[in-house]
Amino acid sequence: MRKLKHIRTILLPVTIVIWVFIMYKVISVIFSDNDNITITQNNKIKKDKVEITSDTIRLLLNYPDPFLSVNSYTKQGSPKKNSASRRNAASKKKNVVWPKVTYLGALQNNSSGQYSANLSIDGKSVILSKGSEKGGVKLIDVCYDSVLLSFQKDTKSVKLCN
Repeated sequence: MRKLKHIRTILLPVTIVIWVFIMYKVISVIFSDNDNITITQNNKIKKDKVEITSDTIRLLLNYPDPFLSVNSYTKQGSPKKNSASRRNAASKKKNVVWPKVTYLGALQNNSSGQYSANLSIDGKSVILSKGSEKGGVKLIDVCYDSVLLSFQKDTKSVKLCN
Protein backbone atom coordinates (compact mmCIF):
# COMPACT_ATOMS: atom_id res chain seq x y z
CA MET A 1 0.00 0.00 0.00
CA ARG A 2 2.87 2.30 0.73
CA LYS A 3 4.28 1.83 -2.79
CA LEU A 4 0.95 2.82 -4.33
CA LYS A 5 0.89 6.10 -2.41
CA HIS A 6 4.41 6.85 -3.55
CA ILE A 7 3.51 6.16 -7.19
CA ARG A 8 0.35 8.33 -6.88
CA THR A 9 2.33 11.24 -5.49
CA ILE A 10 4.62 11.10 -8.53
CA LEU A 11 2.11 10.31 -11.28
CA LEU A 12 -0.60 12.79 -10.31
CA PRO A 13 1.60 15.91 -10.62
CA VAL A 14 3.17 14.59 -13.85
CA THR A 15 -0.29 14.06 -15.35
CA ILE A 16 -1.40 17.55 -14.29
CA VAL A 17 1.71 19.12 -15.86
CA ILE A 18 1.14 17.27 -19.13
CA TRP A 19 -2.51 18.38 -19.33
CA VAL A 20 -1.58 21.98 -18.51
CA PHE A 21 0.99 21.91 -21.34
CA ILE A 22 -1.58 20.51 -23.78
CA MET A 23 -4.15 23.15 -22.80
CA TYR A 24 -1.52 25.90 -23.17
CA LYS A 25 -0.72 24.75 -26.72
CA VAL A 26 -4.41 24.56 -27.70
CA ILE A 27 -5.21 28.00 -26.28
CA SER A 28 -2.13 29.56 -27.87
CA VAL A 29 -3.20 28.26 -31.29
CA ILE A 30 -6.79 29.44 -30.84
CA PHE A 31 -5.88 32.99 -29.76
CA SER A 32 -2.87 33.50 -32.01
CA ASP A 33 -2.89 36.31 -34.61
CA ASN A 34 -1.73 34.00 -37.37
CA ASP A 35 -3.28 35.01 -40.71
CA ASN A 36 -1.96 31.96 -42.53
CA ILE A 37 -5.04 29.94 -41.68
CA THR A 38 -8.04 30.72 -43.87
CA ILE A 39 -11.37 29.04 -43.47
CA THR A 40 -13.71 28.99 -46.43
CA GLN A 41 -17.11 27.49 -46.75
CA ASN A 42 -18.08 25.80 -49.93
CA ASN A 43 -21.76 24.98 -50.30
CA LYS A 44 -21.20 22.66 -53.21
CA ILE A 45 -19.29 19.51 -52.48
CA LYS A 46 -17.79 17.93 -55.54
CA LYS A 47 -17.63 14.19 -55.58
CA ASP A 48 -14.74 13.06 -57.72
CA LYS A 49 -15.16 9.85 -59.61
CA VAL A 50 -12.56 7.34 -58.63
CA GLU A 51 -11.54 5.09 -61.46
CA ILE A 52 -9.91 1.84 -60.55
CA THR A 53 -7.64 0.60 -63.28
CA SER A 54 -5.97 -2.73 -63.41
CA ASP A 55 -2.23 -2.98 -63.05
CA THR A 56 -0.52 -2.62 -66.42
CA ILE A 57 2.81 -4.17 -65.50
CA ARG A 58 3.50 -7.86 -65.20
CA LEU A 59 6.63 -8.99 -63.39
CA LEU A 60 8.63 -11.72 -65.05
CA LEU A 61 9.62 -13.73 -62.02
CA ASN A 62 11.98 -16.67 -61.96
CA TYR A 63 10.08 -18.13 -58.99
CA PRO A 64 6.39 -18.86 -58.37
CA ASP A 65 4.29 -15.99 -57.00
CA PRO A 66 3.29 -16.91 -53.42
CA PHE A 67 0.03 -14.95 -53.64
CA LEU A 68 -1.27 -16.69 -56.74
CA SER A 69 -2.03 -20.34 -57.30
CA VAL A 70 0.74 -22.86 -56.72
CA ASN A 71 1.25 -23.55 -60.44
CA SER A 72 1.42 -19.87 -61.43
CA TYR A 73 4.82 -19.33 -62.98
CA THR A 74 5.31 -16.46 -65.42
CA LYS A 75 8.18 -18.14 -67.24
CA GLN A 76 5.83 -19.44 -69.96
CA GLY A 77 4.98 -15.97 -71.32
CA SER A 78 8.48 -14.61 -71.03
CA PRO A 79 10.47 -13.03 -73.84
CA LYS A 80 12.97 -14.93 -75.91
CA LYS A 81 15.82 -16.63 -74.08
CA ASN A 82 19.56 -16.36 -74.51
CA SER A 83 19.49 -14.22 -77.65
CA ALA A 84 21.53 -11.61 -75.77
CA SER A 85 24.21 -14.14 -74.84
CA ARG A 86 24.51 -15.24 -78.46
CA ARG A 87 24.97 -11.63 -79.55
CA ASN A 88 27.55 -11.07 -76.83
CA ALA A 89 29.69 -13.92 -78.13
CA ALA A 90 29.77 -12.28 -81.54
CA SER A 91 30.74 -8.87 -80.17
CA LYS A 92 34.38 -7.87 -80.01
CA LYS A 93 36.17 -7.42 -76.69
CA LYS A 94 37.44 -3.90 -76.08
CA ASN A 95 39.18 -2.31 -73.14
CA VAL A 96 36.23 -0.29 -71.85
CA VAL A 97 35.73 0.22 -68.13
CA TRP A 98 32.06 -0.56 -67.54
CA PRO A 99 30.13 0.73 -64.53
CA LYS A 100 28.91 -2.00 -62.18
CA VAL A 101 25.68 -3.19 -63.78
CA THR A 102 23.36 -5.81 -62.28
CA TYR A 103 20.24 -7.15 -64.01
CA LEU A 104 17.49 -7.46 -61.39
CA GLY A 105 14.50 -8.49 -63.50
CA ALA A 106 12.17 -7.76 -66.40
CA LEU A 107 8.84 -5.94 -66.47
CA GLN A 108 6.18 -6.13 -69.18
CA ASN A 109 3.62 -3.45 -69.91
CA ASN A 110 0.40 -5.36 -70.56
CA SER A 111 -1.17 -2.68 -72.74
CA SER A 112 1.76 -2.22 -75.13
CA GLY A 113 3.55 -5.54 -74.61
CA GLN A 114 6.88 -3.70 -74.32
CA TYR A 115 9.52 -5.11 -71.98
CA SER A 116 11.58 -3.03 -69.57
CA ALA A 117 14.55 -4.05 -67.45
CA ASN A 118 15.18 -3.31 -63.79
CA LEU A 119 18.92 -2.62 -63.55
CA SER A 120 21.29 -1.51 -60.84
CA ILE A 121 23.92 0.84 -62.30
CA ASP A 122 26.67 1.67 -59.80
CA GLY A 123 24.32 0.80 -56.94
CA LYS A 124 21.41 2.96 -58.20
CA SER A 125 18.22 1.14 -59.21
CA VAL A 126 16.97 2.14 -62.67
CA ILE A 127 14.14 0.90 -64.90
CA LEU A 128 15.01 1.19 -68.59
CA SER A 129 12.99 0.33 -71.67
CA LYS A 130 14.51 -0.72 -75.00
CA GLY A 131 16.58 2.09 -76.51
CA SER A 132 16.71 4.21 -73.35
CA GLU A 133 19.96 5.25 -71.72
CA LYS A 134 21.07 6.07 -68.16
CA GLY A 135 24.61 6.89 -67.07
CA GLY A 136 25.98 6.12 -70.52
CA VAL A 137 24.54 2.59 -70.42
CA LYS A 138 22.02 1.96 -73.22
CA LEU A 139 19.56 -0.94 -73.14
CA ILE A 140 19.50 -2.72 -76.51
CA ASP A 141 17.46 -5.86 -75.81
CA VAL A 142 15.62 -7.50 -72.90
CA CYS A 143 15.44 -11.26 -72.49
CA TYR A 144 14.06 -13.33 -69.65
CA ASP A 145 17.45 -14.33 -68.27
CA SER A 146 19.72 -11.56 -69.61
CA VAL A 147 19.90 -8.07 -71.11
CA LEU A 148 22.07 -6.71 -73.90
CA LEU A 149 23.67 -3.38 -73.02
CA SER A 150 25.81 -0.86 -74.86
CA PHE A 151 28.40 1.41 -73.26
CA GLN A 152 30.86 3.57 -75.23
CA LYS A 153 30.32 1.58 -78.46
CA ASP A 154 30.91 -1.72 -76.63
CA THR A 155 28.12 -4.26 -76.13
CA LYS A 156 27.82 -6.66 -73.24
CA SER A 157 25.31 -9.21 -72.00
CA VAL A 158 24.41 -9.17 -68.32
CA LYS A 159 22.71 -12.22 -66.82
CA LEU A 160 19.90 -12.12 -64.28
CA CYS A 161 21.09 -11.73 -60.69
CA ASN A 162 19.52 -14.36 -58.40
